[in-house]
Amino acid sequence: MRPMCPLCDEARDLILEVARDVPLDLEDFDITSDIEVYERYKWKIPVVAINGEEKLVSIIKEAPLREALRFAARSQNPGHR
Repeated sequence: MRPMCPLCDEARDLILEVARDVPLDLEDFDITSDIEVYERYKWKIPVVAINGEEKLVSIIKEAPLREALRFAARSQNPGHR
């Protein structure tokens, strides 16, 4: 997240809405707190990383978010569908 970022706020709200159905841990990171991180992401935010990997960038929509979370869950529990 970046302070005063409406797209970040929208993404966070969507993630919290999806979290009602899908267990997840949400960690916000202020990219302005680290110049290297800021330079890397300033034109890409919001960015959603799942298990440490960038999965969604810039425009966060519900269907791709849910699919990325389902895929991550299947990857961690291959026998569970």
